[in-house]
Amino acid sequence: MINVLSVYEIFSEGGLKSKIELLGGIIGIIGSVTAAGMLLVKYLNKPIKYKPSYLNEAGVPNWLMRLFAITIPLKKIPKNTLIDKIFAGLIIIVLFAGFAFFSHIHIQTLRIQEGWTLLTLKTTQESFFITHDSAKDSSLFSRDPWSIDKKQCRDNNPTSLEQRIDISPELVTFICQSFINKEYQ
Repeated sequence: MINVLSVYEIFSEGGLKSKIELLGGIIGIIGSVTAAGMLLVKYLNKPIKYKPSYLNEAGVPNWLMRLFAITIPLKKIPKNTLIDKIFAGLIIIVLFAGFAFFSHIHIQTLRIQEGWTLLTLKTTQESFFITHDSAKDSSLFSRDPWSIDKKQCRDNNPTSLEQRIDISPELVTFICQSFINKEYQ
């Protein structure tokens, strides 16, 4: 943390008193990064003690082996400890929770037909499909899927529509306004 603060102080307003300080700070940072890079390259190119002969014949460089090779003990069987099991269980739980959380919106998105749009009314958090002249329910497990078209909005009062089809008054008003008013389209 101290190193991060000192780098910040170099470039902050208080550290820029002179151009020489700025130049010295930049050279110090570049030198540190270069030294770390040289140590990394030296480690990666260091000869490997038990490199297989077929990799030598194939011309695989040492740095590739150090980055990607893993050693597996063949004489003893690795044991799963309690920490390994807990870690694997946590990974599985996180993956299933993410799948359950995002699957609903993915299924709704996959159900969008050509020419339709999936919208969610912010005030009621109700999702629905809509086109220029009709709207319908987007729920997967609705017992009474609803549908509203432009003609129903013109012929009926929105309050009678919301009583007939079981949705919120805000959603019916929004849908009918989007059909009737040009500015909502």
